[in-house]
Amino acid sequence: MPININIFEDMREPSVYLIDPIDISSLKILYENSKRMGHDNINVKNASLDLEIWFPELIEKIINYIKLISKGPNFILYKIEGNNVVSRAYVVRDKRFETDIDLIAYFSELSKFQDIALFSITKYADLTTLSTYFIVRFIEILQKDEVRDMKLDFLTKKDNIYI
Repeated sequence: MPININIFEDMREPSVYLIDPIDISSLKILYENSKRMGHDNINVKNASLDLEIWFPELIEKIINYIKLISKGPNFILYKIEGNNVVSRAYVVRDKRFETDIDLIAYFSELSKFQDIALFSITKYADLTTLSTYFIVRFIEILQKDEVRDMKLDFLTKKDNIYI
């Protein structure tokens, strides 16, 4: 049975964009979000660092682990299940990483079984300890039961050494 195209009338404008090597519009959105999440650095203990210093190098290292870029901290994804359109709402969460190595390792591991939607990355300098850290706002797209099923499928494959 074909999909009823009237469903498109009720859908909102896209707020999540795929990362695509042909079109880097999503990276522009990430850059703008990250810049906006930095704060004015007047009389502060923690100062946000200018994106021009660190953003290009970090993006090059994590781009393969990120699937989506979100325009806002919350968004809705639509998918077709059977003949119905199902929507699922997502809200990003914050996570602190002390180094870019920690951040890259975390996303590398997480992306093995989940898609990652990224909203912003901000790098800060703690002016009392003279150390830097990242605050990353993101969300894993798959639900826990979907991740569990993927892991079980992976573990039960014939060519997998765990059997």
